[in-house]
Amino acid sequence: HIFDYGEAGLKCTLEALNNAGISHIGAGNNLSEAADAYHFFSNECKISILSATDVEAGDHPDTRGATDTLSGAFRTVEDSYLLQRVREEKEKGFFVIVIMHWGTESTSQLNWMQEKQAPEIAAAGAGLILGAHPHVLQKIEFVGETPVFYSLGNFYFNSRKTDTGMVKAVIDHNALQSVQFIPAIQSNLFTSRADEGEASRIFSYLNRMSGSATLQDDGTLKHR
Repeated sequence: HIFDYGEAGLKCTLEALNNAGISHIGAGNNLSEAADAYHFFSNECKISILSATDVEAGDHPDTRGATDTLSGAFRTVEDSYLLQRVREEKEKGFFVIVIMHWGTESTSQLNWMQEKQAPEIAAAGAGLILGAHPHVLQKIEFVGETPVFYSLGNFYFNSRKTDTGMVKAVIDHNALQSVQFIPAIQSNLFTSRADEGEASRIFSYLNRMSGSATLQDDGTLKHR
């Protein structure tokens, strides 16, 4: 939706974020800005976050892809540049997290592009992949040693009551030590942590879908 109000809306949003000192990724005044990473450093960790979208695969998307001379989103229907950026960040010594806007709305089923791109992004060096756009939870799996959360659902999008959640990743010395899914419920303009019964239901639902990964009782992700 970053291009819902065209270039003027995008640039106004970027200006407002910059003026407020809020970091942003995934869109910019040109491709270099849109594909730039957010970096943060803590103790012995160097963490890089990239964000991209492969939604709207047609030739004339509503959300314009950024180019060398045009503002827009970091579109990755053809993902070679995203893979290049992941490799570049990995080669600089960062633990790389990739946030993907992908998938098909309102279904728990993966689409062909998710199935194609997740292994490519993991192989390029991403240590964690987080997905959004379908508005519902989708399965979790390990691609090699890389956890992939294909869709975290609606954390705040008040169309209906829905299951959602957060991911807590513990990273030490640029290595992922543990990852935990924290279930939540989004309803009536509020998002709150799931109670014990709701959490158990959500874990069971995700575990039924997820082949190579399983959530333990506290949400910790393990190889199945």
